[in-house]
Amino acid sequence: KRCNSPPNEQASAVIDGNLHSKWLCHAPSAQLLIELTTPAIVASYELSSANDFPDRDPQSWMLRCREGAQHDWRNLTGSVFEGRLKEVARKATL
Repeated sequence: KRCNSPPNEQASAVIDGNLHSKWLCHAPSAQLLIELTTPAIVASYELSSANDFPDRDPQSWMLRCREGAQHDWRNLTGSVFEGRLKEVARKATL
């Protein structure tokens, strides 16, 4: 399904580093795939709740990573947000 995101709330806001921008997807569920052009080490990641409605926050998310081409993919999952504009940080453990 398409998200039909408003022009100022596109998926690119997910990785812009701005706590006050957001991605709004008008669909019951959504996937966002970010492919890197070169390998990168992920030591941790952060997700933030938005400034408005709690029911728009992700209910779950997954960061998939692996140590190299010869290794299996590992999934890192999140939790729930505890309020508006709150961050959830996770360390990537491989």
